[in-house]
Amino acid sequence: MKNYIILISFLFVSLSGQAQSGYLGDLNSAEFKINLMITRLRNNKLGQVHSEPAMLSRLRYALPSFELNYARTVARKIELSAGLEYASMNLIGDIYYSGNTERVIDNVKANRIGLQLGFKYYRKGSFSPIGKYIGFSLHFGGAIASPGDGLVYGKVMNALPASNFFVRKRDVNSLHTVLDLKGTEAFYGGMRFGMGRNYPLGNGLTLNIGISAPLLTFFHNTLDGQTGVRMWRTDTISISNSNVSQSLIHTLYKYNRILLKMSIKKYF
Repeated sequence: MKNYIILISFLFVSLSGQAQSGYLGDLNSAEFKINLMITRLRNNKLGQVHSEPAMLSRLRYALPSFELNYARTVARKIELSAGLEYASMNLIGDIYYSGNTERVIDNVKANRIGLQLGFKYYRKGSFSPIGKYIGFSLHFGGAIASPGDGLVYGKVMNALPASNFFVRKRDVNSLHTVLDLKGTEAFYGGMRFGMGRNYPLGNGLTLNIGISAPLLTFFHNTLDGQTGVRMWRTDTISISNSNVSQSLIHTLYKYNRILLKMSIKKYF
């Protein structure tokens, strides 16, 4: 009898070692994720101070993007995912050049939409989907700048007394507006490395906190045909003669750096 108990125990342990794991038996999950790139960039907006036009430069603490993913546990330590990613961006470009060097007073909006495919390996005694993991992901998609009311530029004067560290206010004059912008589309792709940890919250929910860094990035603009990894030495990007291609690609690059990731996953 003792030998049968030992044999049955051995078979049970062997089979459980090959079986898939899950959270309360569920192998599928839906995930909503927020990605944050910490920054000290400022967002320029045309406003008013004492009924006079002014450039309001607000400090931005982070550049956010969002993901909606489907994930499945395919082995005890392996999870695969696929999903959509989105970011509403303000184009980074402070200088406008059209014969004279002037300031961009109202940033142009742009939307980034893409796809992601992810792989996670759970380590250090963790089993999918709870615990510590490392992983890789592929990202690809496009971005389109939306002129809206146009790109506003002009001459920026001295700082106003109402300015502070968080919102710098400057008087402006000789305002101009450009409606017909060039180079408003760009494409991106690349591979990222990530690591983090999933924490169970109960009721089939987990909280994920991690970081992610780019391993390989690719940017392409259909107007000027420039491709490759972009690593600028300065954040000062010029928009020349209504062409926002460099600004759009630089903005994509900024949103693609080291990211803090937080997400909620629901298992089913």
